[in-house]
Amino acid sequence: MGYAAFRVKNHQLQQRSGLFDPSAPNAQFNTLLEKVDDLQIAYIFDDGTVTNTVNGTMATTGGVPPQDSSPLAGDITHVIGLRVSVTAHSDPIGITNKVTKGFLFRPASEDHAAGAPDRFYHYRLTSTVMLRNRTLGY
Repeated sequence: MGYAAFRVKNHQLQQRSGLFDPSAPNAQFNTLLEKVDDLQIAYIFDDGTVTNTVNGTMATTGGVPPQDSSPLAGDITHVIGLRVSVTAHSDPIGITNKVTKGFLFRPASEDHAAGAPDRFYHYRLTSTVMLRNRTLGY
């Protein structure tokens, strides 16, 4: 098993092999994509809810999910998939008109509201990943 940390910094999607190190937050990150505004990952639970908010944290007992035969509703054992969203932007647009001006803002994504109008075309790509054997109830 391997771990990777992802982040968006200075409009770059970056990856670091291993866990994020808060004592050295900029160490060993490599740029994967340029012109990225946002990366969002949301949990899909077996009751149909999708969570990616500060208040929608997973249920825990003493800070650790129970993961037993009767886990809490928000326990990690109830996660059946992930929804991954990446929002990117174009180079700056020169002249705009009434039609194009309506498209020049970062779209809302998961827990981030839409951005203010700017001079970029933005595109949001979303994909859903279902976890193996979780949708079957195992």
